[in-house]
Amino acid sequence: MVKITQSKIIWVIYAYITLKLIEQEVRVIRVKMTTFYVITLCNRGFGLIIPVLKQQIRLGVKTIMKKAIVIMSLFFALNVNAGDAEAGKTKSAMCASCHGADGNSTNPVWPKLAGQHEQYTARQLSLFKSGQRKATVMGGMVAGLSEADMQDLAAYFSSQKTNIGSSNPELLEVGKAIYQGGVKKLKIPACMACHGVAGKGNPLSGYPVLAGQHSAYTEQRLMAFKAGEVTADDDNGKIMADVAKYLSDAEIKALANYIQGLY
Repeated sequence: MVKITQSKIIWVIYAYITLKLIEQEVRVIRVKMTTFYVITLCNRGFGLIIPVLKQQIRLGVKTIMKKAIVIMSLFFALNVNAGDAEAGKTKSAMCASCHGADGNSTNPVWPKLAGQHEQYTARQLSLFKSGQRKATVMGGMVAGLSEADMQDLAAYFSSQKTNIGSSNPELLEVGKAIYQGGVKKLKIPACMACHGVAGKGNPLSGYPVLAGQHSAYTEQRLMAFKAGEVTADDDNGKIMADVAKYLSDAEIKALANYIQGLY
């Protein structure tokens, strides 16, 4: 059964308003074009209408594409599986020893899960279970989880608040420069282009929250990406691998340090 969440309601409202705006735009265009047809036909003849008619056809195609995108967004909003945070809280007891009861791990090599996008966490759990993402401990932990279990756990951790970290001031400027501006000479884009200025990510694109994550864990993941460790169907992982391979170990350390204090 599909659960209605606040984010889904927002997307439904957004899609509805967008559709209404497009319909209004189409009505205005039709009135203008009809008026133009009549004036042109009366003054200059039928032949001059043909180019304008072609233009309207192109405009109509673009309008249909806009509507299709909005409808797909609406479909996505209504059909993305949502977990039960309360059920996830009960199930999270098995995760607490490593990731903390509220998803804020104390060991810096284990990631904070608190505040992470629900669908991102659920996908990572699924990748661990299928063996596409390699981790001996996690593989064993998720082996008995159903899809509903993984969604519930992801929903619970998503509802928790991330503990704010801090950065080593000695590495701060280098990490900040890469995160906000990339490395132009190597054509490396700014991290914030995908993960946001404040490191909150983009749930619809599958870009995770980075803000406040342990620097040791982030460094570990970036080094793995640099080594080309990605799953076959992980497009975002492939992007990260293409970026990380150009970063030096020192730059990765500085970047991870900056992200730890980002909020």
